[in-house]
Amino acid sequence: MVVGNDVATRVHDEAGAEGFTLGVARTDTVIAALTPEEVNRFRRTLAAVPAPTQPPETMLRRLPDSWRLPELPAPVEWHSTAAPDAEPHEPTFEWVGESLRHAGTVVHAFLQRMPHVDADPPELTEIKRALTHAGVSPLDLESTAQRVRQALARIRTSRRGRWILAPHEDSHTEYAVTGVVNGEVVRGLVDRTFVDQGIRWIIDFKTSAHEGGNLEAFLNEQQRRYSDQMQRYASILAALGNPVKVGLYFPLLDEWREWAPAAT
Repeated sequence: MVVGNDVATRVHDEAGAEGFTLGVARTDTVIAALTPEEVNRFRRTLAAVPAPTQPPETMLRRLPDSWRLPELPAPVEWHSTAAPDAEPHEPTFEWVGESLRHAGTVVHAFLQRMPHVDADPPELTEIKRALTHAGVSPLDLESTAQRVRQALARIRTSRRGRWILAPHEDSHTEYAVTGVVNGEVVRGLVDRTFVDQGIRWIIDFKTSAHEGGNLEAFLNEQQRRYSDQMQRYASILAALGNPVKVGLYFPLLDEWREWAPAAT
């Protein structure tokens, strides 16, 4: 760096410290035209610059060959007095065939999203898209989509279906519940629950289809099959204070089963 009549040169002293020194500027430079006052100002500024500090030595330390990782503490042991969690409720569909099981899933999803019974039904293209996403084979797509559409249309024209989806007091759809029932932690999703005329209703949609005779025996078997699940839900929601009834609704069949669960 050249200033005024002097040249500030970066040098190293005998100890290796870095700093600046002033030398005489060449007369053929612009810097040589600076006034003595400007040169002195620069000297004072340069003198105020702190000398650079010596960088610390970098030390590489190694562990001795005999060093070993310490023993880890024993894991914490905790034993709950409750039984393990019950498996969360997942809708079960008894339609024969993989595509029809996927159709049950899609029907359940559309019923969950239906804001009210008079809402516009989904377009056939939307139903097909949902079925394709669920994994329905292209060969079965058309017939399965028609079956889904039939189930959704049935609930909109059914007296029972309209009652289930109508506005009610304290109504919930896909209502997550958790509670301890007989020492067992239970978690699940209630398809539909609400209070009507002082009764807390707990309703599950069952998109089962039944072809052939003896429909009554089929519905009785469905009630028996799901009675334990509905009893657990009733035990949890009874804490809300209302008397409880439970019901299974079959939109494809427009059939209904209701009963009062055991006292909780």
